[in-house]
Amino acid sequence: MKKYEELLRERYEGKMLDYNGSFFAFSEEQLEQGMAKIGVTDKNLIYAGFTKGPLSGLCGTEEGLNRFWKSFKLQEQNFKDRVQKECTPQEVYDYEFQNYECGVIWDDEEAYNATVRIYGKEVVDVQVKRRCRIS
Repeated sequence: MKKYEELLRERYEGKMLDYNGSFFAFSEEQLEQGMAKIGVTDKNLIYAGFTKGPLSGLCGTEEGLNRFWKSFKLQEQNFKDRVQKECTPQEVYDYEFQNYECGVIWDDEEAYNATVRIYGKEVVDVQVKRRCRIS
């Protein structure tokens, strides 16, 4: 489980992400700083967060956002490849079981789905001993 935790930490640090032309803003101050850093005006800025508007998270130029998303997809694929190579499906399931507090609600669906996203259903159904499930 420790190796999976280490890979998750590296992923969350986002060192592979290309922020050239994009930034995150959750306050007016962060928005102003980010716009100044990439040299754009409000009318040239695209808001790509979950809600539309200047304090929605990810912002940038069209080119900058394209670079960011390309690097994000690459990082996610690299993460998945490394987990498949360096961790067992059971290790991932056990970590996610605790992470999603599956034992509290006695339903492991979230842990199971997180493991399936990395290894695929066929592998998980054969190699993972599930602790509990409602369905």
